[in-house]
Amino acid sequence: MGRLFWKIFLWFLAVLLLLIATLLWNLRYSSNLNGEHDTILSRALNQRLDAVAAIMQYGGPDAVSDFLRSSTPTPLRLWVLDENNKDLLGRRYPLRLRLIDPAQLISREVKDATGKTYRLVIFRPIVIERRWLGTSNTPNNATWPSLLIILVSSALACAWLAWYISRPVRLLREAAQALTTGETKTSITQKLGRRRDELTDLAAEFDHMAAVLDANQQTLRQLLNDVSHELRSPLTRLRLQVGLLEQGGQSISSEQLARMDRELSRLDDLVNQVLTMARMEADVSYQLTDYVDLVALLQDLVNDISLEAESKNVTLTGTSELDELILPANQELLRRALENVLRNAVHHTPPGKAITAYLSGDADHCEIRIHDSGPGIEPDKLDKIFQPFFRADNSRSHNGGYGLGLAIAQRAIRLHHGEVSAHN
Repeated sequence: MGRLFWKIFLWFLAVLLLLIATLLWNLRYSSNLNGEHDTILSRALNQRLDAVAAIMQYGGPDAVSDFLRSSTPTPLRLWVLDENNKDLLGRRYPLRLRLIDPAQLISREVKDATGKTYRLVIFRPIVIERRWLGTSNTPNNATWPSLLIILVSSALACAWLAWYISRPVRLLREAAQALTTGETKTSITQKLGRRRDELTDLAAEFDHMAAVLDANQQTLRQLLNDVSHELRSPLTRLRLQVGLLEQGGQSISSEQLARMDRELSRLDDLVNQVLTMARMEADVSYQLTDYVDLVALLQDLVNDISLEAESKNVTLTGTSELDELILPANQELLRRALENVLRNAVHHTPPGKAITAYLSGDADHCEIRIHDSGPGIEPDKLDKIFQPFFRADNSRSHNGGYGLGLAIAQRAIRLHHGEVSAHN
């Protein structure tokens, strides 16, 4: 048991001992102990109701059910009735208890954490009271056994309640220790079962945090694998070119230089894209201090990429319902985002087809729709195309890119408080 358990247990036990000490003082010095309601048993039963009420308040109905099932059976049965007079454990509440003298019943209303009201009822027949207390002329002799029973049972109740309250904290500590060793599969919420309170909510948040960390680790591993794979191919081709040159002992031809320059350009482009992705994933602060005319920026990109589109016999046009739309932005990132999407559309549009880029909206909100005539993509892969290094067709050549363009576009648009989506 941890320190929190002992703190809770000792506090409950101290309160219990204080109540017992107060009770003994009253028994010794009070001169008005008359009637059955002032007997030791009445106080003991009220203390039992106090314990159950405390469990109901902190643990709820489930905790009370567990406590009543685990308690040692006594002749004094306790019912926990809801607003419809149905017992919490499903026991039948005798009709005769509703008709007897109320003086033989000890009852109390209590509310759980949700505000639902329950009534705690203990039947106190006089014959049982005399059996516990003995004859009325020797109350002091019968007090100590009763107090001992009350003390032991209440201490057990305090211990159980302290364990019940501190258990989620202990599980959270164990899960945190496991998380530091790289183990993220432990679910605390499942271990807590049907328990529903703030500590359960905290455990659920911890499980969600562990799942996010695990997903980030998986993404990082995949990113490292993909980067190493993408770097290996052009480096291998460059090494092969250099090896052939060394073996041949000949001067480098213009064709060989052009091929090596292409491979170096691919490496440079890949490194730049990976660095951009890394900065975005690391949440590096990008300042939106450039005031950009989005209409002009989109039209400039359309004009630039139209030459590339025409070489494939593809028509690229851009229109806007606005004459001007100035917004604070990071011009480099915003231009790269739109350029990546437009070039992706050109790459996947077959010859003879058209691509349109349309901007609509107002000063507070705008929308850019880029529509191509490509073959589309499988529906289950639509959400994945914005993941780094994802390719719908893994067998295509590197001329199709490295799978980073749309991922960069998505993160760049989000930095500008926007969203990106793809549809067939």
